[in-house]
Amino acid sequence: MTSLLLKNFKFELKRMLDMQGRSALPEVFERIAESNLQYDQHAFANLRSIAIENMSNEFISKVKIFIDTLGLKESVSIHYNIPIRPRFFIGRETFLQEIHNTLTNKSIRVDVLLLKGIGGMGKTTLVQEYLYSDHCLNSFDKIIYASVNKNLKYSFILTVSLALGLEEKRKNLDMEKHLDLEKQLEMVKSEMKKIKGNNLLVIDNVIQQDYKELEEMYLSFNETGWKILITTRAAPDMYAFLDVSELEIEDAMLLFAFYYTKENMTIVPDNERKYRLEKYIAEQGIEANLKKLLEIICCHTLLTELLAKTGNNRGLSVKSIISAYLEKKTNHKNLKAKIWREPPHYEGKSLSKATLHEYMLNLFETAYLVEITGDKEADDENEAIATMLRFFSVLPPHDIPVADLLILWRIEENSENAFVGRLHEIMQTGWIQEKQQILQGEDDSRNLAYRMHQLVQDVVYEKLGPDSDNCAPLVETITDILRKVIIYPERFQQYAKAAADKIDLLDEKNSRPG
Repeated sequence: MTSLLLKNFKFELKRMLDMQGRSALPEVFERIAESNLQYDQHAFANLRSIAIENMSNEFISKVKIFIDTLGLKESVSIHYNIPIRPRFFIGRETFLQEIHNTLTNKSIRVDVLLLKGIGGMGKTTLVQEYLYSDHCLNSFDKIIYASVNKNLKYSFILTVSLALGLEEKRKNLDMEKHLDLEKQLEMVKSEMKKIKGNNLLVIDNVIQQDYKELEEMYLSFNETGWKILITTRAAPDMYAFLDVSELEIEDAMLLFAFYYTKENMTIVPDNERKYRLEKYIAEQGIEANLKKLLEIICCHTLLTELLAKTGNNRGLSVKSIISAYLEKKTNHKNLKAKIWREPPHYEGKSLSKATLHEYMLNLFETAYLVEITGDKEADDENEAIATMLRFFSVLPPHDIPVADLLILWRIEENSENAFVGRLHEIMQTGWIQEKQQILQGEDDSRNLAYRMHQLVQDVVYEKLGPDSDNCAPLVETITDILRKVIIYPERFQQYAKAAADKIDLLDEKNSRPG
Protein backbone atom coordinates (compact mmCIF):
# COMPACT_ATOMS: atom_id res chain seq x y z
CA MET A 1 0.00 0.00 0.00
CA THR A 2 1.39 3.42 -0.97
CA SER A 3 1.04 6.59 1.13
CA LEU A 4 -1.71 7.84 -1.22
CA LEU A 5 -3.67 4.60 -0.84
CA LEU A 6 -3.23 4.82 2.92
CA LYS A 7 -4.61 8.35 2.94
CA ASN A 8 -7.63 7.22 0.91
CA PHE A 9 -8.09 4.18 3.17
CA LYS A 10 -8.24 6.37 6.28
CA PHE A 11 -10.64 8.79 4.58
CA GLU A 12 -12.97 5.94 3.60
CA LEU A 13 -13.06 4.52 7.15
CA LYS A 14 -13.92 7.90 8.65
CA ARG A 15 -16.58 8.52 5.99
CA MET A 16 -18.21 5.18 6.89
CA LEU A 17 -18.32 6.24 10.55
CA ASP A 18 -19.74 9.65 9.67
CA MET A 19 -22.47 8.20 7.45
CA GLN A 20 -23.35 5.00 9.33
CA GLY A 21 -22.34 5.84 12.88
CA ARG A 22 -22.11 2.98 15.37
CA SER A 23 -23.28 0.37 12.85
CA ALA A 24 -20.12 0.90 10.79
CA LEU A 25 -17.79 -0.05 13.67
CA PRO A 26 -17.67 -3.85 13.05
CA GLU A 27 -16.73 -3.39 9.38
CA VAL A 28 -14.24 -0.62 10.20
CA PHE A 29 -12.49 -2.85 12.72
CA GLU A 30 -12.51 -5.78 10.32
CA ARG A 31 -10.96 -3.77 7.52
CA ILE A 32 -8.21 -2.47 9.84
CA ALA A 33 -7.46 -6.01 11.05
CA GLU A 34 -7.15 -7.27 7.47
CA SER A 35 -5.16 -4.29 6.20
CA ASN A 36 -1.67 -5.44 7.33
CA LEU A 37 -0.91 -1.85 8.35
CA GLN A 38 1.35 -0.74 11.19
CA TYR A 39 -0.60 0.17 14.35
CA ASP A 40 -0.71 -0.25 18.14
CA GLN A 41 -2.00 -3.80 18.50
CA HIS A 42 -2.83 -3.39 22.21
CA ALA A 43 -4.84 -0.19 21.69
CA PHE A 44 -6.73 -1.78 18.78
CA ALA A 45 -7.62 -4.88 20.81
CA ASN A 46 -8.85 -2.65 23.64
CA LEU A 47 -11.07 -0.62 21.29
CA ARG A 48 -12.63 -3.76 19.83
CA SER A 49 -13.27 -5.28 23.25
CA ILE A 50 -15.24 -2.29 24.55
CA ALA A 51 -16.98 -1.39 21.28
CA ILE A 52 -20.10 -3.46 22.04
CA GLU A 53 -20.63 -1.78 25.40
CA ASN A 54 -19.54 1.74 24.42
CA MET A 55 -21.24 3.08 21.28
CA SER A 56 -21.22 6.78 22.19
CA ASN A 57 -20.22 9.57 19.82
CA GLU A 58 -17.21 10.15 22.06
CA PHE A 59 -16.11 6.57 21.42
CA ILE A 60 -16.46 7.03 17.65
CA SER A 61 -14.19 10.08 17.94
CA LYS A 62 -11.61 7.88 19.70
CA VAL A 63 -11.82 5.39 16.84
CA LYS A 64 -11.20 8.21 14.32
CA ILE A 65 -8.17 9.34 16.31
CA PHE A 66 -6.91 5.75 16.25
CA ILE A 67 -7.43 5.61 12.46
CA ASP A 68 -5.12 8.62 12.15
CA THR A 69 -2.33 6.58 13.77
CA LEU A 70 -2.45 3.87 11.10
CA GLY A 71 0.84 3.75 9.20
CA LEU A 72 2.65 1.85 6.50
CA LYS A 73 4.67 -1.10 7.71
CA GLU A 74 8.35 -0.62 7.09
CA SER A 75 9.71 -3.43 4.98
CA VAL A 76 12.14 -5.62 6.87
CA SER A 77 15.55 -4.53 5.60
CA ILE A 78 18.22 -7.19 5.15
CA HIS A 79 21.79 -6.10 4.51
CA TYR A 80 23.59 -9.39 5.07
CA ASN A 81 27.35 -9.92 5.12
CA ILE A 82 28.03 -6.55 3.42
CA PRO A 83 31.81 -6.04 2.96
CA ILE A 84 33.67 -2.98 4.18
CA ARG A 85 33.83 0.04 1.91
CA PRO A 86 37.15 0.50 0.02
CA ARG A 87 39.60 2.83 1.75
CA PHE A 88 40.24 4.48 -1.59
CA PHE A 89 38.23 4.34 -4.81
CA ILE A 90 39.43 6.14 -7.91
CA GLY A 91 38.12 6.20 -11.47
CA ARG A 92 35.37 3.98 -12.86
CA GLU A 93 32.59 6.24 -11.56
CA THR A 94 30.84 5.92 -14.92
CA PHE A 95 31.29 2.14 -14.66
CA LEU A 96 29.33 2.19 -11.36
CA GLN A 97 26.51 3.99 -13.16
CA GLU A 98 26.63 1.42 -15.97
CA ILE A 99 26.30 -1.42 -13.46
CA HIS A 100 23.29 0.26 -11.88
CA ASN A 101 21.60 1.08 -15.18
CA THR A 102 22.05 -2.48 -16.43
CA LEU A 103 20.49 -3.93 -13.29
CA THR A 104 17.61 -1.48 -12.91
CA ASN A 105 16.66 -0.24 -16.38
CA LYS A 106 13.44 -2.09 -17.20
CA SER A 107 13.99 -1.75 -20.95
CA ILE A 108 17.25 -3.73 -20.70
CA ARG A 109 15.72 -6.59 -18.69
CA VAL A 110 18.94 -8.05 -17.30
CA ASP A 111 18.42 -9.96 -14.04
CA VAL A 112 21.87 -11.54 -13.76
CA LEU A 113 24.97 -9.50 -14.59
CA LEU A 114 28.60 -10.63 -14.58
CA LEU A 115 31.52 -8.29 -13.93
CA LYS A 116 34.26 -10.12 -15.83
CA GLY A 117 38.01 -9.64 -15.60
CA ILE A 118 41.28 -11.34 -14.71
CA GLY A 119 42.33 -11.69 -11.07
CA GLY A 120 43.34 -8.48 -9.31
CA MET A 121 41.67 -6.15 -11.81
CA GLY A 122 39.47 -4.51 -9.14
CA LYS A 123 36.15 -6.32 -9.57
CA THR A 124 35.58 -6.77 -5.82
CA THR A 125 36.47 -3.12 -5.14
CA LEU A 126 33.90 -2.05 -7.74
CA VAL A 127 31.20 -4.12 -6.05
CA GLN A 128 32.17 -2.87 -2.59
CA GLU A 129 31.85 0.74 -3.73
CA TYR A 130 28.57 0.07 -5.55
CA LEU A 131 26.99 -1.43 -2.42
CA TYR A 132 27.59 1.85 -0.58
CA SER A 133 26.37 4.10 -3.40
CA ASP A 134 23.09 6.01 -3.08
CA HIS A 135 21.96 4.37 -6.34
CA CYS A 136 22.18 0.91 -4.80
CA LEU A 137 20.91 1.76 -1.31
CA ASN A 138 17.89 3.64 -2.67
CA SER A 139 16.96 0.94 -5.19
CA PHE A 140 17.14 -2.35 -3.31
CA ASP A 141 15.15 -3.40 -0.25
CA LYS A 142 17.31 -6.38 0.61
CA ILE A 143 20.98 -6.91 -0.20
CA ILE A 144 22.91 -10.13 0.40
CA TYR A 145 26.64 -10.57 -0.25
CA ALA A 146 28.28 -13.97 -0.76
CA SER A 147 32.00 -14.58 -1.27
CA VAL A 148 32.77 -17.80 -3.15
CA ASN A 149 36.28 -18.85 -4.27
CA LYS A 150 35.25 -22.42 -5.28
CA ASN A 151 31.99 -24.29 -4.62
CA LEU A 152 29.64 -21.69 -6.11
CA LYS A 153 26.41 -23.65 -5.63
CA TYR A 154 27.09 -24.52 -1.99
CA SER A 155 28.19 -20.94 -1.15
CA PHE A 156 25.01 -19.57 -2.75
CA ILE A 157 22.77 -21.96 -0.82
CA LEU A 158 24.53 -21.46 2.52
CA THR A 159 24.76 -17.64 2.40
CA VAL A 160 21.16 -17.08 1.29
CA SER A 161 19.91 -19.61 3.87
CA LEU A 162 21.72 -17.76 6.66
CA ALA A 163 20.56 -14.34 5.44
CA LEU A 164 16.89 -15.34 5.16
CA GLY A 165 16.70 -17.46 8.31
CA LEU A 166 16.42 -20.75 6.40
CA GLU A 167 19.36 -22.52 8.01
CA GLU A 168 17.24 -24.88 10.12
CA LYS A 169 15.17 -25.80 7.09
CA ARG A 170 18.33 -26.32 5.05
CA LYS A 171 19.88 -28.53 7.73
CA ASN A 172 16.75 -30.66 7.85
CA LEU A 173 16.96 -31.15 4.09
CA ASP A 174 20.64 -31.91 4.55
CA MET A 175 19.89 -34.71 6.98
CA GLU A 176 16.94 -36.11 5.05
CA LYS A 177 18.50 -35.99 1.59
CA HIS A 178 22.12 -36.73 2.49
CA LEU A 179 23.67 -33.49 1.27
CA ASP A 180 21.39 -33.30 -1.77
CA LEU A 181 22.32 -29.82 -2.97
CA GLU A 182 19.68 -29.83 -5.70
CA LYS A 183 16.88 -30.14 -3.12
CA GLN A 184 18.44 -27.37 -1.07
CA LEU A 185 18.80 -25.21 -4.17
CA GLU A 186 15.11 -25.64 -5.01
CA MET A 187 14.15 -24.69 -1.45
CA VAL A 188 16.29 -21.54 -1.49
CA LYS A 189 14.97 -20.47 -4.90
CA SER A 190 11.39 -20.98 -3.71
CA GLU A 191 11.96 -18.87 -0.59
CA MET A 192 13.65 -16.09 -2.56
CA LYS A 193 10.68 -15.93 -4.96
CA LYS A 194 8.31 -15.31 -2.03
CA ILE A 195 10.12 -12.13 -0.97
CA LYS A 196 8.55 -9.07 -2.57
CA GLY A 197 10.33 -5.88 -3.54
CA ASN A 198 13.55 -5.07 -5.34
CA ASN A 199 16.29 -7.29 -3.97
CA LEU A 200 19.95 -7.76 -4.82
CA LEU A 201 22.28 -10.72 -4.36
CA VAL A 202 26.01 -10.15 -4.93
CA ILE A 203 28.21 -13.20 -5.54
CA ASP A 204 31.88 -12.29 -5.39
CA ASN A 205 35.00 -14.09 -6.63
CA VAL A 206 33.74 -16.81 -8.97
CA ILE A 207 36.96 -18.36 -10.31
CA GLN A 208 37.92 -20.79 -13.06
CA GLN A 209 36.99 -23.92 -11.07
CA ASP A 210 33.43 -22.59 -10.68
CA TYR A 211 32.86 -22.35 -14.42
CA LYS A 212 30.73 -25.49 -14.81
CA GLU A 213 28.52 -24.61 -11.85
CA LEU A 214 28.14 -21.06 -13.17
CA GLU A 215 26.89 -22.55 -16.44
CA GLU A 216 24.53 -24.94 -14.65
CA MET A 217 23.05 -22.26 -12.38
CA TYR A 218 22.04 -19.79 -15.10
CA LEU A 219 18.35 -20.76 -15.04
CA SER A 220 18.30 -21.05 -11.24
CA PHE A 221 19.62 -17.51 -10.82
CA ASN A 222 17.01 -16.14 -13.22
CA GLU A 223 14.22 -17.98 -11.37
CA THR A 224 14.88 -16.33 -7.98
CA GLY A 225 13.13 -13.04 -8.82
CA TRP A 226 16.19 -11.17 -7.50
CA LYS A 227 18.78 -9.08 -9.30
CA ILE A 228 22.12 -10.89 -9.14
CA LEU A 229 25.53 -9.28 -9.62
CA ILE A 230 28.50 -11.65 -9.96
CA THR A 231 32.23 -10.86 -10.07
CA THR A 232 33.98 -13.53 -12.06
CA ARG A 233 36.94 -14.59 -14.14
CA ALA A 234 34.70 -17.03 -16.00
CA ALA A 235 31.92 -15.89 -18.33
CA PRO A 236 29.74 -18.55 -20.03
CA ASP A 237 28.14 -17.37 -23.27
CA MET A 238 24.55 -17.19 -21.97
CA TYR A 239 25.25 -14.45 -19.38
CA ALA A 240 25.16 -10.69 -19.80
CA PHE A 241 28.49 -9.22 -18.71
CA LEU A 242 30.57 -6.06 -18.40
CA ASP A 243 34.35 -6.22 -18.89
CA VAL A 244 36.47 -4.84 -16.04
CA SER A 245 39.77 -3.87 -17.63
CA GLU A 246 42.85 -1.91 -16.54
CA LEU A 247 42.60 1.50 -14.88
CA GLU A 248 43.26 4.61 -16.93
CA ILE A 249 46.89 5.59 -16.35
CA GLU A 250 45.94 8.88 -14.62
CA ASP A 251 43.78 6.98 -12.13
CA ALA A 252 46.45 4.29 -11.65
CA MET A 253 48.95 7.04 -10.78
CA LEU A 254 46.65 8.36 -8.04
CA LEU A 255 46.08 4.82 -6.72
CA PHE A 256 49.84 4.26 -6.53
CA ALA A 257 50.42 7.60 -4.80
CA PHE A 258 47.69 6.88 -2.21
CA TYR A 259 49.58 3.79 -0.96
CA TYR A 260 53.13 5.05 -1.66
CA THR A 261 53.09 8.31 0.26
CA LYS A 262 53.96 8.31 3.96
CA GLU A 263 51.13 10.78 4.53
CA ASN A 264 47.89 9.20 5.79
CA MET A 265 45.53 9.96 2.91
CA THR A 266 42.67 8.00 4.51
CA ILE A 267 41.82 10.95 6.78
CA VAL A 268 41.88 13.48 3.92
CA PRO A 269 38.31 14.46 2.82
CA ASP A 270 37.21 12.90 -0.46
CA ASN A 271 36.88 16.27 -2.20
CA GLU A 272 40.52 17.16 -1.39
CA ARG A 273 42.21 13.80 -1.89
CA LYS A 274 42.70 13.88 -5.66
CA TYR A 275 44.27 17.36 -5.52
CA ARG A 276 46.58 16.34 -2.66
CA LEU A 277 47.72 13.19 -4.50
CA GLU A 278 48.36 15.07 -7.74
CA LYS A 279 50.35 17.65 -5.77
CA TYR A 280 52.37 14.89 -4.09
CA ILE A 281 53.29 13.29 -7.45
CA ALA A 282 54.40 16.67 -8.81
CA GLU A 283 56.39 17.67 -5.71
CA GLN A 284 58.19 14.30 -5.56
CA GLY A 285 59.07 14.50 -9.26
CA ILE A 286 58.01 10.90 -9.86
CA GLU A 287 55.53 11.40 -12.70
CA ALA A 288 57.75 10.22 -15.57
CA ASN A 289 59.06 7.11 -13.78
CA LEU A 290 55.61 6.31 -12.40
CA LYS A 291 54.09 6.37 -15.88
CA LYS A 292 56.87 4.06 -17.08
CA LEU A 293 56.23 1.62 -14.21
CA LEU A 294 52.48 1.57 -14.82
CA GLU A 295 52.98 0.96 -18.53
CA ILE A 296 55.23 -2.02 -17.69
CA ILE A 297 52.58 -3.58 -15.42
CA CYS A 298 49.68 -2.58 -17.72
CA CYS A 299 48.06 -0.47 -14.95
CA HIS A 300 46.92 -3.68 -13.24
CA THR A 301 44.96 -2.53 -10.18
CA LEU A 302 46.21 -4.96 -7.54
CA LEU A 303 49.83 -4.95 -8.70
CA THR A 304 49.78 -1.13 -8.68
CA GLU A 305 48.59 -1.16 -5.05
CA LEU A 306 51.03 -3.85 -3.91
CA LEU A 307 54.08 -2.28 -5.59
CA ALA A 308 53.22 1.04 -3.95
CA LYS A 309 52.91 -0.60 -0.51
CA THR A 310 56.16 -2.51 -1.00
CA GLY A 311 57.95 0.66 -2.08
CA ASN A 312 56.55 2.49 0.94
CA ASN A 313 57.58 -0.35 3.28
CA ARG A 314 61.14 -0.67 1.93
CA GLY A 315 61.73 3.02 1.16
CA LEU A 316 62.28 2.28 -2.54
CA SER A 317 62.24 4.99 -5.19
CA VAL A 318 59.94 4.45 -8.17
CA LYS A 319 63.05 4.05 -10.33
CA SER A 320 64.31 1.28 -8.00
CA ILE A 321 60.93 -0.48 -8.18
CA ILE A 322 61.13 -0.42 -11.99
CA SER A 323 64.66 -1.82 -11.96
CA ALA A 324 63.74 -4.64 -9.54
CA TYR A 325 60.56 -5.55 -11.41
CA LEU A 326 62.28 -5.65 -14.81
CA GLU A 327 65.03 -7.87 -13.42
CA LYS A 328 62.99 -10.55 -11.60
CA LYS A 329 59.36 -9.45 -11.67
CA THR A 330 57.67 -9.77 -8.27
CA ASN A 331 60.34 -12.21 -6.98
CA HIS A 332 63.15 -9.67 -6.67
CA LYS A 333 64.81 -9.52 -3.23
CA ASN A 334 63.98 -5.81 -2.87
CA LEU A 335 60.27 -6.56 -3.35
CA LYS A 336 60.06 -9.31 -0.72
CA ALA A 337 58.79 -7.24 2.23
CA LYS A 338 55.60 -8.56 3.86
CA ILE A 339 52.77 -6.11 3.25
CA TRP A 340 49.10 -6.07 4.24
CA ARG A 341 45.95 -6.14 2.21
CA GLU A 342 42.44 -5.52 3.45
CA PRO A 343 40.13 -8.45 2.65
CA PRO A 344 36.44 -7.58 2.04
CA HIS A 345 35.72 -8.70 5.63
CA TYR A 346 38.18 -8.50 8.47
CA GLU A 347 36.08 -7.83 11.59
CA GLY A 348 37.61 -9.87 14.39
CA LYS A 349 40.37 -11.21 12.13
CA SER A 350 43.96 -10.20 11.51
CA LEU A 351 44.73 -8.42 8.27
CA SER A 352 46.19 -10.47 5.44
CA LYS A 353 49.98 -10.11 5.26
CA ALA A 354 52.29 -11.63 2.63
CA THR A 355 54.92 -10.69 0.08
CA LEU A 356 54.03 -9.17 -3.26
CA HIS A 357 55.13 -12.39 -4.98
CA GLU A 358 52.90 -14.54 -2.77
CA TYR A 359 49.87 -12.34 -3.41
CA MET A 360 50.32 -12.50 -7.17
CA LEU A 361 50.85 -16.29 -7.26
CA ASN A 362 47.74 -16.83 -5.11
CA LEU A 363 45.63 -14.89 -7.62
CA PHE A 364 45.53 -17.87 -9.97
CA GLU A 365 45.03 -21.53 -9.10
CA THR A 366 46.60 -24.01 -11.52
CA ALA A 367 46.97 -27.13 -9.35
CA TYR A 368 43.61 -28.55 -10.52
CA LEU A 369 44.92 -28.67 -14.10
CA VAL A 370 47.76 -31.07 -13.25
CA GLU A 371 46.05 -33.05 -10.48
CA ILE A 372 45.43 -36.72 -11.36
CA THR A 373 41.81 -37.54 -10.48
CA GLY A 374 41.56 -41.01 -12.03
CA ASP A 375 38.92 -39.83 -14.52
CA LYS A 376 40.95 -40.32 -17.73
CA GLU A 377 38.75 -38.11 -19.91
CA ALA A 378 38.81 -35.23 -17.41
CA ASP A 379 42.54 -35.64 -16.73
CA ASP A 380 43.35 -35.64 -20.46
CA GLU A 381 41.27 -32.51 -21.00
CA ASN A 382 42.97 -30.71 -18.09
CA GLU A 383 46.38 -31.65 -19.43
CA ALA A 384 45.41 -30.33 -22.88
CA ILE A 385 44.32 -27.04 -21.27
CA ALA A 386 47.53 -26.88 -19.19
CA THR A 387 49.58 -27.39 -22.37
CA MET A 388 47.69 -24.62 -24.14
CA LEU A 389 48.29 -22.28 -21.18
CA ARG A 390 52.01 -23.13 -21.19
CA PHE A 391 52.22 -22.26 -24.90
CA PHE A 392 50.46 -18.95 -24.35
CA SER A 393 52.72 -18.10 -21.40
CA VAL A 394 55.83 -18.08 -23.61
CA LEU A 395 54.30 -16.25 -26.58
CA PRO A 396 54.16 -12.43 -26.79
CA PRO A 397 51.32 -10.95 -24.65
CA HIS A 398 49.43 -9.43 -27.55
CA ASP A 399 46.65 -10.47 -29.93
CA ILE A 400 47.57 -13.52 -32.00
CA PRO A 401 45.20 -14.47 -34.85
CA VAL A 402 43.67 -17.94 -34.80
CA ALA A 403 45.23 -18.59 -38.20
CA ASP A 404 48.69 -18.09 -36.64
CA LEU A 405 47.85 -20.19 -33.58
CA LEU A 406 46.86 -23.10 -35.83
CA ILE A 407 50.33 -22.97 -37.41
CA LEU A 408 52.16 -22.56 -34.07
CA TRP A 409 50.29 -25.53 -32.58
CA ARG A 410 50.71 -27.59 -35.80
CA ILE A 411 46.99 -28.34 -35.91
CA GLU A 412 45.80 -30.66 -38.68
CA GLU A 413 42.78 -29.54 -40.72
CA ASN A 414 40.50 -32.22 -39.26
CA SER A 415 41.35 -31.03 -35.70
CA GLU A 416 40.77 -27.31 -36.24
CA ASN A 417 37.24 -27.18 -34.83
CA ALA A 418 38.27 -28.94 -31.61
CA PHE A 419 41.25 -26.59 -31.23
CA VAL A 420 39.18 -23.44 -31.76
CA GLY A 421 36.56 -24.82 -29.35
CA ARG A 422 39.21 -25.28 -26.65
CA LEU A 423 40.48 -21.73 -27.24
CA HIS A 424 36.95 -20.43 -26.70
CA GLU A 425 36.56 -22.52 -23.56
CA ILE A 426 39.70 -21.27 -21.86
CA MET A 427 38.68 -17.74 -22.87
CA GLN A 428 35.34 -18.28 -21.11
CA THR A 429 37.10 -19.58 -18.02
CA GLY A 430 39.18 -16.39 -17.87
CA TRP A 431 42.70 -17.52 -18.80
CA ILE A 432 42.95 -15.71 -22.13
CA GLN A 433 41.18 -12.81 -23.82
CA GLU A 434 39.39 -12.87 -27.16
CA LYS A 435 39.16 -10.15 -29.79
CA GLN A 436 37.45 -10.07 -33.13
CA GLN A 437 39.48 -8.69 -35.98
CA ILE A 438 39.40 -8.77 -39.76
CA LEU A 439 42.33 -10.49 -41.43
CA GLN A 440 42.79 -9.58 -45.06
CA GLY A 441 42.58 -12.67 -47.23
CA GLU A 442 41.27 -14.89 -44.42
CA ASP A 443 37.83 -16.43 -44.29
CA ASP A 444 35.34 -15.47 -41.57
CA SER A 445 36.10 -18.53 -39.44
CA ARG A 446 39.57 -17.20 -38.69
CA ASN A 447 38.92 -13.58 -37.76
CA LEU A 448 39.41 -14.09 -34.02
CA ALA A 449 42.58 -13.31 -32.09
CA TYR A 450 43.59 -14.40 -28.58
CA ARG A 451 46.08 -13.11 -26.04
CA MET A 452 47.15 -13.94 -22.51
CA HIS A 453 47.56 -10.95 -20.21
CA GLN A 454 51.18 -10.37 -19.23
CA LEU A 455 50.48 -10.92 -15.52
CA VAL A 456 48.64 -14.18 -16.19
CA GLN A 457 51.64 -15.22 -18.32
CA ASP A 458 53.99 -14.58 -15.40
CA VAL A 459 51.95 -16.74 -13.02
CA VAL A 460 51.37 -19.58 -15.52
CA TYR A 461 55.05 -19.50 -16.50
CA GLU A 462 56.11 -19.96 -12.89
CA LYS A 463 53.41 -22.40 -11.78
CA LEU A 464 53.12 -24.66 -14.85
CA GLY A 465 56.78 -24.46 -15.89
CA PRO A 466 56.80 -24.58 -19.71
CA ASP A 467 59.95 -26.33 -20.99
CA SER A 468 61.28 -28.10 -24.06
CA ASP A 469 59.54 -31.34 -23.02
CA ASN A 470 56.00 -30.19 -22.16
CA CYS A 471 56.09 -27.69 -25.03
CA ALA A 472 57.62 -30.10 -27.56
CA PRO A 473 55.18 -29.33 -30.43
CA LEU A 474 55.77 -25.60 -30.02
CA VAL A 475 59.55 -26.11 -29.82
CA GLU A 476 59.44 -28.03 -33.11
CA THR A 477 57.53 -25.19 -34.76
CA ILE A 478 59.92 -22.56 -33.36
CA THR A 479 62.90 -24.51 -34.64
CA ASP A 480 61.28 -24.77 -38.06
CA ILE A 481 60.50 -21.04 -38.16
CA LEU A 482 64.00 -20.01 -37.10
CA ARG A 483 65.50 -22.25 -39.79
CA LYS A 484 63.23 -20.93 -42.55
CA VAL A 485 63.25 -17.20 -41.92
CA ILE A 486 62.35 -16.35 -45.51
CA ILE A 487 59.17 -18.45 -45.61
CA TYR A 488 57.45 -17.05 -42.50
CA PRO A 489 56.13 -13.47 -42.10
CA GLU A 490 57.96 -11.18 -39.68
CA ARG A 491 55.36 -11.63 -36.91
CA PHE A 492 56.27 -15.33 -36.73
CA GLN A 493 59.88 -14.42 -36.01
CA GLN A 494 58.60 -12.44 -33.01
CA TYR A 495 56.55 -15.41 -31.78
CA ALA A 496 59.52 -17.75 -32.19
CA LYS A 497 62.05 -15.46 -30.52
CA ALA A 498 59.80 -14.80 -27.48
CA ALA A 499 59.06 -18.50 -26.99
CA ALA A 500 62.66 -19.62 -27.56
CA ASP A 501 64.02 -17.09 -25.05
CA LYS A 502 61.53 -18.06 -22.31
CA ILE A 503 61.84 -21.83 -22.79
CA ASP A 504 65.66 -21.65 -22.90
CA LEU A 505 65.65 -19.52 -19.76
CA LEU A 506 63.45 -21.99 -17.86
CA ASP A 507 65.41 -25.03 -19.12
CA GLU A 508 68.64 -23.35 -17.97
CA LYS A 509 67.15 -22.61 -14.55
CA ASN A 510 65.87 -26.18 -14.10
CA SER A 511 69.22 -27.68 -15.12
CA ARG A 512 71.15 -25.84 -12.41
CA PRO A 513 72.22 -28.07 -9.50
CA GLY A 514 70.21 -27.63 -6.27
